[in-house]
Amino acid sequence: MTSIDKLISDLASVNTRLASEAWHTLYELNDERIIPPLIRALDDPNPLLVQEAASLLGAFGSAAISAIPALVKLTSPEHPKELRTAAISALGVIQQMPEISINALRVAIVDPSIAVRQYAAAALSLFNPHHLLTYGAIPALIQASKDDDPNVREFAAPVLAELGKTSEEIIHFRVA
Repeated sequence: MTSIDKLISDLASVNTRLASEAWHTLYELNDERIIPPLIRALDDPNPLLVQEAASLLGAFGSAAISAIPALVKLTSPEHPKELRTAAISALGVIQQMPEISINALRVAIVDPSIAVRQYAAAALSLFNPHHLLTYGAIPALIQASKDDDPNVREFAAPVLAELGKTSEEIIHFRVA
């Protein structure tokens, strides 16, 4: 086991100090070599480790593009909401492979869990408006703008406003 593998394993420690130190050490390393072990950790049976690995992958932003398929799988309702929200948050920060990521977020934005809907709306708000238009996020965002939860509505409304401006720009460009 390498020292990076040990640190990743420590993320799931019941000793919160050890887990916290491992998280901070891995984060501070800012070494993309830890991305593959973190992706492997997404399949671990320990949900705490999976949640921490997803969060760390999000911290790498677009460099963690190879994690997107595994993160998308974690957005499925069969997983606990804590894992889903961590994966959703990471997808929003990574903002790559929009055809896959946005589709997963469109599904998550209508999830029965308020927390999952909030994270999905927040994640969608981070994507390029052109990608949201191209990959069909508008119906999900419209539904989110009518959500019972004010936080979901607060994320969806400005995105829809921006999409409206972007749509007008696209129409104007195509007509001109």
